[in-house]
Formats: sequence, structure tokens, C-alpha cells
Amino acid sequence: MLPTLLEDRVRSLGMVLLLVMGCRMSAAGILAVVVADRSGTGWAVVAVSALLGAGFLLADVLPRTVALRSLDRVVIGSAIVVSRLSMVLPLRWLVDGLVSIAGRLLPRSLRGDVPVVSEEELLAVADRALASDAIDADERGLIASVIAFGDRLVREVMVPRPDMGCVGADLTVAEAMAEAGRNGYSRIPVSGTGVDDIVGIVHAKDLMRAHLEGRDGQAVGSLARTPRFVPETKQADDLLRDMQAGRFHMAVVVDEYGGTAGW
Repeated sequence: MLPTLLEDRVRSLGMVLLLVMGCRMSAAGILAVVVADRSGTGWAVVAVSALLGAGFLLADVLPRTVALRSLDRVVIGSAIVVSRLSMVLPLRWLVDGLVSIAGRLLPRSLRGDVPVVSEEELLAVADRALASDAIDADERGLIASVIAFGDRLVREVMVPRPDMGCVGADLTVAEAMAEAGRNGYSRIPVSGTGVDDIVGIVHAKDLMRAHLEGRDGQAVGSLARTPRFVPETKQADDLLRDMQAGRFHMAVVVDEYGGTAGW
């Protein structure tokens, strides 16, 4: 039941929101008519305002608080209600129609999957878990860092240009191994005419293999692998996905002028 609802989360959320909105509008309309008939328009406005305030507490704040404390039971109970609503065909047609219209009105850049939980809600859950000693401060900080990572640019997480530790393509294996030992990196950019001319990436394991085979005098350029280049304004999480898909572990970061900014 729950996996089915999650697969069609837009329709499921739409049904819940439509039901809540319908209940609020119906209650406000009935209350306004009754109070206006008995006490006048002014009291009707007061009554509807009070109803909206109570509705916010009872339909928004209280359910979220209860859900955070008893997540499993609330999810199972809600799934049963939403699954029953999804069987009402007129309601499904109405929700599908509204979602379709909303999708056409949105700019292309805003179209796509709707996040089920916002960043603020995730942090609120983490704060509550920290307060109840379910997680410690370091774990809460890790959660916040993961959430913030999606908003970071490559230039914010790269090794900057002064710390790159490049080696020239004409250096020998022995000289490159000495550089690798100083900077401690397992992969080192190989430059041609300068830092802005990165011609490859050499792996420390390739240097070690050449050393063990007695090729200490071989030029590093012959061991260099093809480098990947990315702009410094690229989103860090997008680069991470590209690295996972392309199965590479290092990329050279270039600035707006084509110069090397880091890696």
C-alpha cells in the first residue's frame, strides 16, 4: 500500500491537500452563514477568523507534532485513509486535472518531482532527535552538512590552485614520487607549460608500479591519464553524480576564463 502511494506521491499529496482545503472551506462557509444569521456580519468575520486560527493549530501544527513523535503509526494510518480516497474516481480525476493544469502554468525550470520533505523539516526532525538523545551533536551536524552540500558549488569544495601540487609532464617518475610523498595525494595533476595547461592525471599507484619495475627515469607525462574538466560554478552534487556515473575520482576545476582554479 505505502510503496504504491509513494510511487504516485503527487496524486497522494494532492488528494490530502484537496480534502483539507474542502473541509476548511465548508466549515468556514457554514459557520459564517450561521453566525451572520444570528449575530450579524461583524461576528461572522470574528468567528471565521477564530476558526482559521484553530484550524491552523489542529490541522497543521498538531498533526506534524504527533507525526514526529509516532511516525510509524501515523504513516500506516494515513496510508490507509489516502488509499481509500484514491479509490474515489471523481476525486482522482479532479486531482489529476488540477495537477495537469498547475504543471502547464509552472515555468519549465520548476517542473519535475515535488520534494516529499523540505530541508527545514529534515532539520527539524534532526533537532528533535538530538533533543531526545536519539542522535548526538556530531550526527546532527553531519545531517546538516549533507543537506547543505546540495547548495554548494564546486569552487566551495575543491582543492584550491595553490594547494594542487602539480607535477610537470617532463619530470621523472622518481621526482614525481617525491612530490606525491610531500602532498599525500593519491592522484596528482600533470601540467604541460604551466598550471593552466593540465595535460593529465597521474595516479600514485602507477608511479609506484613504474618504480618497482625500475622505470624511475621515465617521464611522468607517459603515465598520465586523460583529465576531466568541470566549471567552478557547477553544483557539487551534480558533479558527484557525474563522477559516480562516469566512474572517475578527480576532475580539474576551471574558472570563467579557462584557467585552472583547482581540483
